[in-house]
Amino acid sequence: MFITSIDFIASDCKLKISLDSGDEDIPNQLWEIQINNIREEEFQSEWFYDIQILSRHKLLEPYFEINKELYIKRKAENPDGLLKDLYVLHRKTFGDFRKIEKFFNTDKSLDELCKMEFGLFAKGPQTYLNDYMTLLEKQNAEPYLYGAFKSKKWTGDRWIEENPNLQLLLFGESFFIADEFRFRRI
Repeated sequence: MFITSIDFIASDCKLKISLDSGDEDIPNQLWEIQINNIREEEFQSEWFYDIQILSRHKLLEPYFEINKELYIKRKAENPDGLLKDLYVLHRKTFGDFRKIEKFFNTDKSLDELCKMEFGLFAKGPQTYLNDYMTLLEKQNAEPYLYGAFKSKKWTGDRWIEENPNLQLLLFGESFFIADEFRFRRI
């Protein structure tokens, strides 16, 4: 399968995909996927072999879980080791699907965060923060969690609680997180 076109319209998009059977005697099929109310996307222009729609996945956790803030009280004993461990954890957890900086304090680079004396380290779903916290504890940085808030989205005029039925469309190295996916052969 291959993406042949993608058209964004506000928070929606139409994705056209060509399915190649590999048999010269069978014509390719063209499909359209209407994606409604996108929250997040990452897509690559490449061949892929399967499509999955999931209602539970590590990429969906920021939208379902209670979110918190992670602070440290002390500088990590080995900032370079912490930085390496964070990259290894991120790669193991997300591969290429999510940028490593997504949940860390955006006022500082990741390198600066690993060297800071105290302050806000990261914000996000508690399961992500628990993983970061374990690494910080090994570095005697005295991490602690603060607050608890549900994920919300901006409607243009107000904040509302996030849709608990969000889904993940996963294909190759690409994904969309949205309210709805509708498939239609064209």
